[in-house]
Amino acid sequence: MTYQAEPGKETGFTINAGLGVQYRVGAVHVFGDAGLAFPANQANGQYITNNIPTHFVFNAGIRIPFGTSDY
Repeated sequence: MTYQAEPGKETGFTINAGLGVQYRVGAVHVFGDAGLAFPANQANGQYITNNIPTHFVFNAGIRIPFGTSDY
């Protein structure tokens, strides 16, 4: 049995791999993460149709820690 998404609904699971950096600026942390997302084509031992292509992922932002931290 294969799963087929509705036309126009390009959803599916991906397996992500990446690396990131974080730098402390006063009380906030500036970060950037980059990686690749590979489409998953099997779930629970069943092959699935996944129309999502392999793609590059980049995230950047600010983290505001609550409480105390040593990193």
